[in-house]
Amino acid sequence: MTAQKTVLFVINTMNVGGVEKALLGVINKFLKDNWEVHIGMLKVGGDFLPYLPKSVIVHSIDGFDEVKPILHTPLRESAKNYLKKWHIFEAILMLIFYASQKISGSSKTLYNYGLKRIPMFSNQEFDLAVAFAGPDAFIDTYVSKRIKAKEKWGWIHFDITKFGIDKGIIQQEYKNYSRINIVSNDAKDIFDKNFPAFTDKTAFQPNIVDSDSILTMADEDLNIIKDKNKTIILTVGRISQEKGQYMALQSLKEIIDTGIRNIEWWFVGTGSDYKRCHTYVMENNLSEYVKFYGVQTNPYPYMKACDIYVQPSLHEGFCITLAEAKLFKMPIITTDFTGAKEQLTDYPKYRIIRYSISEMNSALTAFIKA
Repeated sequence: MTAQKTVLFVINTMNVGGVEKALLGVINKFLKDNWEVHIGMLKVGGDFLPYLPKSVIVHSIDGFDEVKPILHTPLRESAKNYLKKWHIFEAILMLIFYASQKISGSSKTLYNYGLKRIPMFSNQEFDLAVAFAGPDAFIDTYVSKRIKAKEKWGWIHFDITKFGIDKGIIQQEYKNYSRINIVSNDAKDIFDKNFPAFTDKTAFQPNIVDSDSILTMADEDLNIIKDKNKTIILTVGRISQEKGQYMALQSLKEIIDTGIRNIEWWFVGTGSDYKRCHTYVMENNLSEYVKFYGVQTNPYPYMKACDIYVQPSLHEGFCITLAEAKLFKMPIITTDFTGAKEQLTDYPKYRIIRYSISEMNSALTAFIKA
């Protein structure tokens, strides 16, 4: 009898987000193929944690909390803190890492030092270990150096030119990976251009969207109150600067100022830019046109209820909420981030626009009047 294969996915936590939702889909695929699935988290928790299948074995990554201050505190500040405690050797070491970082443009020397202070994950050798939240400096290095596995994969979820990635760590650690999955062809082309040495390892691997489960969950009764006389616009996702909700609200104000008032914009999610967005709503008297629904582990009844879906992001890789919105066959407006065109190629009702208030106004007005 053939032994069951084992896979370990490493991720930060299971908060509600696109990467975490993508992992749920991938885990289900591995379970269907009869793998024993493990997941290692830097912090065990998150609203999606209960959605992990019961057979998944959950682990906490030992040692991360101890090295986090070393890795995430500015190095000159760390040196000063050590000097205050008369830890001269550690202070000198931080200054050496600082000099190395300035010269090379990479923190790989610091991460090599930090990872040596963390124990190996376990004595178990997995058939496959996956750095799922990539590129991520800590997780990429951890999977490369502290996990025993016959094969190791990276998994990239975004356009690497839009984030401050550490190229030195990618060049160092991805040598130990046999495969690098990238969620859109556009993002893959960008990665290949920046890291030509790894083109033989990269593979296009779109995120898995479980359409049957989504359509079933959409029928859940959440007591959503919808004014049938209004056009309902929906945006789902973390409320942050790169997701574009603030620009969406600016567009909404301008549309209302033109005299179009039979509209309501729903926002599902929360995040670092929520306070700024909420303040904008209050200062511009938009309360009757905007609803913030907070984090929802099941956003699909909102998708089912809305008339137009809008994704105003500055950048994405493979936008899961866009793929999910397509299942409900409503008009979609999206900004022209990496992967948007390939996601909507065969979809009949969409507009792809620049990240622009005026273009958002034009697209929304056309759909509302239609």
